[in-house]
Amino acid sequence: MKMRNKDVIKKADKAYESIVPDYCCFEVFCVSNQEYRKLKFPDKAGCVKANDTGIPQLRKFALKLAAPSIEKHFSRRMETAIPNFIETVDLWCKKQPVANAEQILATVTGPQQVRAMCQAPLPPN
Repeated sequence: MKMRNKDVIKKADKAYESIVPDYCCFEVFCVSNQEYRKLKFPDKAGCVKANDTGIPQLRKFALKLAAPSIEKHFSRRMETAIPNFIETVDLWCKKQPVANAEQILATVTGPQQVRAMCQAPLPPN
């Protein structure tokens, strides 16, 4: 199976080398769903290992492609939605006669203070 995969990858690289620009990351993955499915049932599994099916490598590559946009999404969420929520709770506690308002504010603004400490630049050595 490994020899077949290497051969298929080599042929695909050769076939697409004139189409794919140099700056583009062109990866070929040979996957075997049937062999991967067999691994779910140990009594029916052959001698193929999970890595030999190509699926773990494909998953890793797909996650690597998605990671920057996922990180950007959560960074924006941390920079906008959470501070907005904290400000809303702060205003609500200040404007409404709320029992234990100080305790609520301390609970809500505590993580904000920790976040500010984490984002502060480190002192020079």
